Amino acid sequence: ETGVDEMSWDDTDNLRMGGSFNWPSLDRIVGYRRKVRHLILDTIDSTPLQLPITWDSTWWSLMLAIDHTRIHIELSSVMLHELPVDMLQRPAAWSYGPTQPKVPVGDNSFIEVPAGKVKLGKPRDFPGYGWDNEFGEEEVDVPAFKAMQYLVTNEQFLKFVEARGYEDREYWTEEGWEWVTYAKPLHPHFWVCEEGCRSICGGELTNYSHCKPNPKPETSVNNGCSPGSPSKTSRSSKSFLYRAVFDGI
Repeated sequence: ETGVDEMSWDDTDNLRMGGSFNWPSLDRIVGYRRKVRHLILDTIDSTPLQLPITWDSTWWSLMLAIDHTRIHIELSSVMLHELPVDMLQRPAAWSYGPTQPKVPVGDNSFIEVPAGKVKLGKPRDFPGYGWDNEFGEEEVDVPAFKAMQYLVTNEQFLKFVEARGYEDREYWTEEGWEWVTYAKPLHPHFWVCEEGCRSICGGELTNYSHCKPNPKPETSVNNGCSPGSPSKTSRSSKSFLYRAVFDGI
């Protein structure tokens, strides 16, 4: 029930809605999908394809549907990680990529990007599909900044977790801190610890956790991974698994 970006404005999860969110029944969803499918197939069969496809073309809405489907494929891959593994069936030919690099990971240094002007937007006659907020043009001045050369690895992010970065306001924007405040994460959602973190699923899976419950006597478990009030100590002794699509590895 959480969007790919996991921002507060992109959630319908139980943490924010107090368990009040209910999905339609499976029969209603299947019936709705069937009606939409028939409408799309009828449109394809009855509408001449004329290029280029412009805003005024009937085909424009079909291009929107295709692009939107790609987004939902990505979203579905995220939601699979949130389901209990025993609710998923691994395909027979499924295999995971290597868990260790062939070449050791080197330094991920920052690259300086000089200040400059950036032009955003597509012209109205752009020969291809685009979302409404991609059109129009705007030129903005971007100050100099630094960005890491490569994506952050799990090992590198572990240092942030061990330093209790999820509990330090200094590292978060205002909106990001609002998300931390209500979601109370203490590690990335696709990591697995041993303290029974609640999932961000709603409905019947509200209390599901793919983190193995810790047998400690505490009974109060928040949506992070720490029963009760966390102490300000290092997490360097904690170990994690990575929740892949069908397994914890």
